[in-house]
Amino acid sequence: LFRSGITREVDDKLCPLFATRLIMGVKNGPSPEWLQQQLRAVGLRPISALVDITNFFTMDRARPLHVFDADKIKGALIVRDAHKGEKLDALNDKSYELAPGMVVIADDNGVQSLAGVVGGVATSCDENTVNVLLEAALWDAANIARTGRDLQINSDARYRFERGVDPKAVISGLDAAAQMIVELCGGQVSAAVIAGAEPDNARNYTLRTDRCKTLGGIDLSIAQQSKILMDLGFIVVAKDGALQVTTPSWRHDVMGEADLVEEILRIHGFDNIPPVSVPMADTVPAPGVNDNQRRVLRARRALAAQGLLESVTWSFVKESEAKVFGGGADNLKLVNPISTDMSDMRPTPLPGLLAALQNNFNRGIRLDGLFEIGPAFLSPAPDGQQTRAAWVRSPAPQRHWQGNQSADVMTVKADVVAILNALGQNTDLPVTRDVPGYYHPGRAGAIYVGKNPIAYFGELHPEVCGLYDFKTAPVVAEIILDNLPPPTKKGNAKPLLDASVLQPVSRDFAFVVPQALSAGELVKAVKLADRNLITGVDVFDVYEGNKMAAGEKSLAISVTIQPKDKTLTDVEIENIAKAVITAAEKLGGRIR
Repeated sequence: LFRSGITREVDDKLCPLFATRLIMGVKNGPSPEWLQQQLRAVGLRPISALVDITNFFTMDRARPLHVFDADKIKGALIVRDAHKGEKLDALNDKSYELAPGMVVIADDNGVQSLAGVVGGVATSCDENTVNVLLEAALWDAANIARTGRDLQINSDARYRFERGVDPKAVISGLDAAAQMIVELCGGQVSAAVIAGAEPDNARNYTLRTDRCKTLGGIDLSIAQQSKILMDLGFIVVAKDGALQVTTPSWRHDVMGEADLVEEILRIHGFDNIPPVSVPMADTVPAPGVNDNQRRVLRARRALAAQGLLESVTWSFVKESEAKVFGGGADNLKLVNPISTDMSDMRPTPLPGLLAALQNNFNRGIRLDGLFEIGPAFLSPAPDGQQTRAAWVRSPAPQRHWQGNQSADVMTVKADVVAILNALGQNTDLPVTRDVPGYYHPGRAGAIYVGKNPIAYFGELHPEVCGLYDFKTAPVVAEIILDNLPPPTKKGNAKPLLDASVLQPVSRDFAFVVPQALSAGELVKAVKLADRNLITGVDVFDVYEGNKMAAGEKSLAISVTIQPKDKTLTDVEIENIAKAVITAAEKLGGRIR
C-alpha cells in the first residue's frame, strides 16, 4: 500500500471521523449485471461501476460513501462550515446557495460536496476517471437533518445519516468498498488516511429480570432474556440478580430499560403475550363524544335536513379573499403555502363554499346550497380558532310548477332558527344589524347572546359578489358553535301542548318609532309587557314613506292575548293594551 498525497483538515465538532483511500489506475464503466440487478431491485438506476458500488453499500450496509475524481481536486480537502453565498452545483442537476451552519467538503476551488447530503458535479466521476478518492465519514445527525430540510434535498445518504449510522462501520465500510472497486475496476489502493476517531457510543443499562413480567406481561427466565439480547448483539452480564446490558454501536434507538424489554418481547413474539381482561371501573361507560362534538353532529344533521349538501373545503385562501372576509393578518399567513391562492388561513368557511358554488354553476350544476362545519382562524392565540357552521344558498331561482322561487334573507333566517332549535338554543332573541363587513349592510342580521355573536345571516355584500362573478347576490349564514351557551332544552321531545279552551284576543297597534329601532327590539319589548297573557307578536306592516318625519318610521304589530283561566274583561284587555303602549314609549315610540 502507498500513502495518499492528498491532505485534509477536519473539524472534529462537525465531523468526528473522516477517512479516505486513494485508488489509482481504475477503469470506470458499466457495473456487472449482478450489481445492476441488486440496485434495480431497490428502485435505483445503475449509472457506472464507481457510483453503483457506493450506492450498493448505502443500501446493503447502511454505510453511505462518496467518490471524488481525484484529478479534479485542487489542493487539500477541508471539512468546514459553509460560507454565506457559496453555491454548489449538485449531482441532482440543481444548484444550491449555501448558508453558515451547513457542513461542506471543499478544496481550493470551493465547495465540492454537501457533507452527508449530496455530492457536487465538479469532482464527479465519469467514464474518463482514472484516479478516484473514496470517502467515508461520520457526520452529526442533527446538522444533516437541518441542512437537508433547509435546502429541501432528500437523498439516500441524508436519510441514513440523520437517523444515525454505525460509527464502527466507517473504516470497515471504506475498506470493503475499496476492495470491490479494485475487483470490478482495477487499480492500486493507498493506505487509509484517517482523521478523528470512532466515538464511543456504547451505553450501559440495568435490566431487572422481573420487568418483562411487569411491563410486558410475559414471565421469561434470566437465561431466555440473556439469549435474546445477546443474539441481537448486546453484551449481557448477569450481576446481583439483574442483567447489566451494553448496547451495540448500531443501536441508537435503545435508550433505557423499557427499550430492552421491548426488544425481548419483539423477538419472543407479541402474539405470545396472554390476553388479559381489563376490569371495568364503572358500570356505566363514559359517553363516546363530548358536548362540543355532539353539537357539531347535531348541527350537521340539521343543516342536511334543510336541503343543503355538505362540502369540505381548504382551510387556506388567497390574501385578497382573507382581507375581504376580515382576515389577512401577517401572523395568519403561511410560511410555505401550497400556492399563492392558498397563502392565508381562512377567517370563515364562506370563501371556499362560495367558490365551490360558483364552480358548480360554471359547469351547469344547480345546487340549492352548500354547508360546511369547520375551523375559522382569527388569530394565532390558543383561543383564536372558532368552529363555525357556515352555509350558502344558491342565488339562482329554482324552477317550480307554482312559480320560480329564490332564496332570500328570510330563507337563511329560517335556517338559523331551525339549526338553533336543533341545538336546544333559545331562538326568541332580538336580531341586530351588527354584522361583519362582508354582509349587505341593509339586508343582513345578527343574533347575540350578551356581547357574544352566535349567528350571522343575510345577503352577501355587492363588492364581495364581484370576487366570485355572482350576478345575483347569494344569501349566506354562519353559526359560531363555540359561542353557543349550554342548551336550554334537553332532548328532542317537543314540550307538552297546553291548549286553552278560551278564545284568544287579537289587538293591532301602529307605532311611530325611530328609524334606527329594529322590529325585533319592539317585538321583544311588547312580549315582556305581559309574559303570561301575551303569546304572540307579529309585524304586519312597515312604512317609511314621505309622510313620515325625518328619522322616523311606522311599525304595525298584531298582539295575541291568550286568556288562561277565565275570559278577560274589557278593563283587563285595556290594561294590557296600555302596557304594550308603555313598552313602546320606553323605546322612543308613540302610538300612531
